[in-house]
Amino acid sequence: MRRSVIISGATGCGKTYLACILGTEAATRELTVRYHRTSELIEGLAIARAEGTMRSVLSFYRKLDLLLLDDFGLSAVPVSASRELLEILDERSETASTVIASQFPPESFPRLIEDPTAADAICDRITAGAIVVSLTGESMRRLKSRAQVADVGARWQLDPTPRVEVRTGRHSFGVRIFLPPRLSRNRPIRQRRGSLGPTRRAGLPSAG
Repeated sequence: MRRSVIISGATGCGKTYLACILGTEAATRELTVRYHRTSELIEGLAIARAEGTMRSVLSFYRKLDLLLLDDFGLSAVPVSASRELLEILDERSETASTVIASQFPPESFPRLIEDPTAADAICDRITAGAIVVSLTGESMRRLKSRAQVADVGARWQLDPTPRVEVRTGRHSFGVRIFLPPRLSRNRPIRQRRGSLGPTRRAGLPSAG
């Protein structure tokens, strides 16, 4: 059984960055990876439904080694897409890994899905056995903006390591991760969003 990962935290704290690090690492190990904003996936499912290619699309997502769903819950999952999303996650729950990045903690996921029956089933597939990573701290974009206008070499003090709480089953422990480079007198901060390298970042497969 492969483990899935839920990354939660406020805007700008590094959720997408961390998810893309996981995706990049999987790609370097020659695993198949697909990144989507959740809204893009829902829109793509609607197009597949209209074009009659849903079976091909669902088969594609079942076979992926790693699926990254970003901004989960930014807009509610509509009733029309709930069943297809459930089918994708159900098929992947014991054979593949899914990384979900959201501003909301896992316990809030049911209210982000409009179909209450599907919501319970989807949340069960998402959270069962998942590793939960909770990011806290100020927005990295805000910190970067401050650093660019501050006298870094003089009095600016900045700890760029956000606090992270990781939960695996009944265990919880705190760790610290390094996302942007440390500030120094002669080196401005440069944070680059992670990418998935050779993998395709968006869109649905064509029917075939």
